[in-house]
Amino acid sequence: MNSHEKMEASESGSCPYTELWRAVIAFALADVVSQSNGPEELVEKRVAAAWARRGGEDFRTVCDLAGLEWSLVQKEFFKRMGRNGR
Repeated sequence: MNSHEKMEASESGSCPYTELWRAVIAFALADVVSQSNGPEELVEKRVAAAWARRGGEDFRTVCDLAGLEWSLVQKEFFKRMGRNGR
């Protein structure tokens, strides 16, 4: 982390990279709960849901880089998927 990144992290309270990985999780959650039913959107929903459901190494790594406990993130995905019948 260079000095500019350190300054940004200290001013905002979190590292820009942490925010980036949190955005990855947020976009995956948005895909899961999306009400869009186009072919591309349905594929995105399925991929995001499977990614969270498996809870594999890549899911856990993204959660770790986001500064979040993977099991809690996974529970949130399950909760949201349950609401949408997935």
